[in-house]
Amino acid sequence: MAPFPFVYGAGFRRTSIGLLGVLLFAASCALSPTAMGDGTGSGISNASGSYLLTPVGTNNYTLHAYLADLGLPIIRGDTLIFSWGANNGSGPPIYFEIHSHPITGGYFKYYNTTATSVSNGTWTSQTTDRYMVYWVNLSNTTRVNLTYSFVLLPAQPDVWPLYVVPAVIVLVAIAGAAAHVRARKRPPPWADVGGKDSKETQAAVEAPAHRDQK
Repeated sequence: MAPFPFVYGAGFRRTSIGLLGVLLFAASCALSPTAMGDGTGSGISNASGSYLLTPVGTNNYTLHAYLADLGLPIIRGDTLIFSWGANNGSGPPIYFEIHSHPITGGYFKYYNTTATSVSNGTWTSQTTDRYMVYWVNLSNTTRVNLTYSFVLLPAQPDVWPLYVVPAVIVLVAIAGAAAHVRARKRPPPWADVGGKDSKETQAAVEAPAHRDQK
């Protein structure tokens, strides 16, 4: 029976191809969009509701709420789109602001206005913090039916994988090709240093193939 031919470097080529396939799969996973929020798969969260603001000096003349408690946890780079109205926009004017109360203490105001309504206002967070919304009825006599709606757009992912991952794949391919060239130039493991077959290998090659005797 003739000896099984040994193909030097074949195992390395299979390993290189397998590694390249794994990197391609990892790159596709890294670049795939992720979804969070209200579970629709869009990554966009929303919240809406209403609240009765009583006249100034009474128990409920303000509304002070954490956005996270409204289902809108905000991190750095997120954009909040907000709309609200006092008595369907007929007024009276009320005060509104967006601010934060960091765990370390303090109070930081990012947006404020006084109006009877706001339509599609926008604000983008610069840090991850405990953000709050705050409304105040400025009237001493009139109750205000406050209606509000929010849409939270998540921050866009960094684009660095679009450049780094292809570069890594190219470098791996170049390294694989260079190793393959070196493997072809290298003598097979059954050859001696001088490039001649060993006595055992030469004897196996010169010996006639065994045939069954009838």
